[in-house]
Order: sequence, then C-alpha cells, then structure tokens
Amino acid sequence: TALELVLPMMADPTERVQQMLGFKSKNYSTFEANFTLARKIASQKIENFKERKANGELHNDFEKNSYASLAIDRYLSSLGEEGALQEDEVGELIMIALVAALDTTSAMLNWCIVHLAMNPHVQEALFEEISSNVTEEGNLTADYFSSKSNSAYLNALLRENHRITPPIAANLVKENVTDDIVIHDVTLPKQSIVILDTRSLGMNPDVVEDPDTFDPTRWFDEENVKGRKGTSAEALDHPLYKEPFSAGARKCPGSRVANYEAKTMLSQLVLDWKISFAPDGNKIKSWRDVPYFNGLTVQPTVPELSFEKRQ
Repeated sequence: TALELVLPMMADPTERVQQMLGFKSKNYSTFEANFTLARKIASQKIENFKERKANGELHNDFEKNSYASLAIDRYLSSLGEEGALQEDEVGELIMIALVAALDTTSAMLNWCIVHLAMNPHVQEALFEEISSNVTEEGNLTADYFSSKSNSAYLNALLRENHRITPPIAANLVKENVTDDIVIHDVTLPKQSIVILDTRSLGMNPDVVEDPDTFDPTRWFDEENVKGRKGTSAEALDHPLYKEPFSAGARKCPGSRVANYEAKTMLSQLVLDWKISFAPDGNKIKSWRDVPYFNGLTVQPTVPELSFEKRQ
C-alpha cells in the first residue's frame, strides 16, 4: 500500500537527494499511484455519505454523530465566515482520516489476534469477561463497550498490545528546518530528522518487569499501579502514554471509531471462536518470532490460524 512506503522512503538518504533534485524515485512513484487510488476510493465514499446525509438517509446515531457527519455540519454552519473551510477541504480532511485509519487499525487488530493465539490463558480470561456481558439472545451488551469496569480485561489487553506491538513505533517524525538547536547539550543540526520514540520505554526491563511477556493484568491490578508511583515506571500511566491517540486539540479524531471497531471485532471473534496457531505455527513462542514489515505502520505477517467454534 502507499503508507507502507512512507517510512522506508524517509529513512533512505538517496530518496532525500532525489527529492531535492526534483526527481521521483521508483518508490515515490509507487507511493503516489497507490495513494491516488486510495484517495479516489475514499472520495467516492465521502460523496456517497454526503448524499445520504443531505437526503436524511443516515442509518443510525453512530453515523449521525460520526466525524464525517459533524465535519460537514461544521462546514455548513460556518459558510460565509472569514477563514471558514471550503467544501473540498472538508472532503480532504475526511479522506485523510479514512485512509490513515485503515493501516493503523488493521495493524492493531492483527497484533492482538497474534497475541491471543500465542497466549491461550489470556484469550480464556477475555472470553470469561465477554461471556458475562452477553444478552439472553447471545448478543454483546452495549454496556460492555461503554463501561470501563465491565470491560476491564479487554481495555487492559489493548493497552498491553500497545506497549509491546504498537501500530506506529515512532510517534512523531519532524525535520528541523529552522537552525541548529541545542537540547540538553545535544546539538540537532539544521535539516536533521528528529524521531520521538515512546515504545522503548515500555520495553525497557528497568521499567517493565519481563517486558516480552504479554500480561494485561499489569494494567488493571491496583497494586501494580501503586507500585509504579514515584518510580521511572510511573511514566507508563501518564495519560499521553497509555493511549495511542494523544489528547486535547491534537487528539486523533478517529479515536472513538478505532476503539469501538477494535473492541467489537475482538470481542465477537473471541466470543464465537477459540483462536490458535495452525500446527505449522506452533514453533512461534514469542512475538519476536513473528515476521513483520515496518512501513508507516508495523504490520505482522499473521501466521496461519486455526478457529474452533465455541459451544
């Protein structure tokens, strides 16, 4: 996909030279073609959504309160105001949200499924929690997703997945375009690339005990949380670290959709199926044994899986 090529291009110094000379590399041409196709598909979906909204045909409150719907409302209410967004700009914002959300959410779900297959005891603990939040008809209750206390293990599982295998390992990549900058006696030269990495903290054995072990209980056990107070591990519980979406005005606008999408899919999967590796995948003992590709997102090559229908 287009996004898979972003990080490799940024890390390749020859790409930068070709860009400065005004040439398009093979990778860039592929990126441009794939992104143009993704943009075309997203634009068609947006136009369809706008038409249904204008005709009062949105299916439910989820669609009516979605980022796309509210963005259109804000555009319509600001018509004629100075500095208001134009219609095509609103479409571009929604398009970026659609395209960017695909790779990040799929990477998160893929890694979660790998961890569940690799850790049957974690999968069964999640199944027990899900089973206690099912209606008589066998459907998941709305409270399971809206109440943190009802879905404590699910939330902890997602957080543990984010610690070990986040969809994006580098949270911020910026170019220093102004001048040489000195931070803590370290000089960052002009035109250098700065990458802010938060994953290393959660994989530091001095901060996290047995960091390669997938253990959701480390997040909802009150004694664990209290034990981190006043230590270097306290940073793990900082609001800006424990969730992948940031906060405030810069919080990911798709965070609510991504959360519900991941929780709904994982819950229904585990409720209906017992997931394990196919016989050929039994040699995988750690997440480190799983091949992956580091593009804009870290996508695992999910081993062949076995699904056993639950009774």
